[in-house]
Amino acid sequence: MVSFIDEHAFGDLKSFREQFANLAQDEVFQTLKDRLKPICCRTLRRQVTAYIPFTKRFPLVEEFTPEESEDRLYDAVSEYLRRDNLQALPASQRSLMTLVLRKLLASSTFAIAGALETLSNRLKAKLKKHAPQPPLEEELGQEYEALNETVDEWSEDDAEQPLADDARAALEREIADLDSFTQLAQSINYNAKGRALLKASIDTLVKSLEAGHSDVLSSYLTAMAQFHNYSFQNILLIASQRPTATKVAGIRTWNELGRRVRRGEKGIMIFAPLIGYKRNANEPDARTDKPEPRLVGFRSVYVFDVEQTEGEELPELGNTVTGEVGDKLDRLIGFTEAQTIKLEFSDAIAPARGMSYGGLIRILPELEESETFATLIHELAHEMLHKAERRTMTTPAVRETEAEAVAFVVCHALGLETGTGSSDYIQLYHGDANLLKESLEVVQRTSNVILGAISPEVTNRQKSDAEVR
Repeated sequence: MVSFIDEHAFGDLKSFREQFANLAQDEVFQTLKDRLKPICCRTLRRQVTAYIPFTKRFPLVEEFTPEESEDRLYDAVSEYLRRDNLQALPASQRSLMTLVLRKLLASSTFAIAGALETLSNRLKAKLKKHAPQPPLEEELGQEYEALNETVDEWSEDDAEQPLADDARAALEREIADLDSFTQLAQSINYNAKGRALLKASIDTLVKSLEAGHSDVLSSYLTAMAQFHNYSFQNILLIASQRPTATKVAGIRTWNELGRRVRRGEKGIMIFAPLIGYKRNANEPDARTDKPEPRLVGFRSVYVFDVEQTEGEELPELGNTVTGEVGDKLDRLIGFTEAQTIKLEFSDAIAPARGMSYGGLIRILPELEESETFATLIHELAHEMLHKAERRTMTTPAVRETEAEAVAFVVCHALGLETGTGSSDYIQLYHGDANLLKESLEVVQRTSNVILGAISPEVTNRQKSDAEVR
């Protein structure tokens, strides 16, 4: 490491080893410390804030208790990884592979299911003497995208040896174990750690608001606009880990776009669905029986923001609005009328720009198109959210702020600016974290419905982006 700063500090590697190979000797160790003293200086964080813009972070510890099935899987896989002889992990790669599997297991019980199945399938192919398999690190990279950070440390796979009878029997037992682990992992439908992480995200937001950082809530709403086709939970996770993110994708997606994640960048953890397949029990003919996809659970995956990558320029995306409404106003009016909501333009509501009456919206005429657009979204949000049971559950300030937040998210998703200050959105929070979460959820759902109706090209594009690969 010192050679990166000063390549002449110790001379070449041979000279360094000759001088400092035996650090057990006090004199040698003291000499090394003296040589390092002018190069290595310890500084405190407060001493370098003028040069390094540290992110303001709020440490939170969220306790959680895994369910019995999660504990059972953790113990079973841990015991497996401690065995002296494992056919699934080449001896030359065992330490690093064990680390990868433990990281997957710690991520969530769902996350390791695919890796266990991969190991089992490789052993089955070996047992049946199928064609040589791809390198293990390449296959596990499908489950653990951060694997590329350790690519320089991999050794070559061990050469295949003919299987003796006792080795074949051991292989069959290991396959059976891996299959039982996989089955257990896929049967678990509760993710204690995932739920704790989501709670921690809300707690982080609450703590920021209580500290007076109202701009944090604006960052969450901006994330909704950027990633409106993602689930509410994933929006929270993206916004809490990287508030400035604008476009995220998995490593392989970036690679397909001609870009590479910069070495050392930390991924943004979100949850991706695990899709399993089952055959139709009512279909008697197995040849025509197509497996039905089903949601097995969710696993932790890591995505990266475009600013964490480098490479080819991304193609310009058409059909987006930047500062102008375009045909989106006509679509919004059509969507409003399709909801059996009558739309009128009237001077009588002045100085208000818009009013919602339950089945009727009035807008002030002669506004700029962008103002008409934003005002109509605001009033439409009232119609969709606050003309039924929810009206009695919220205060006027919260209802008004929710409607304005929907307008913010939709407008920002289309490239339109709104004039609402970040401090205005703090009214969504009145000391109750559960109500804040509920408000953010309804804002996300409502804005997504409106965007899907008036801008399907944006929604369809984000659907493909949301498929983490």
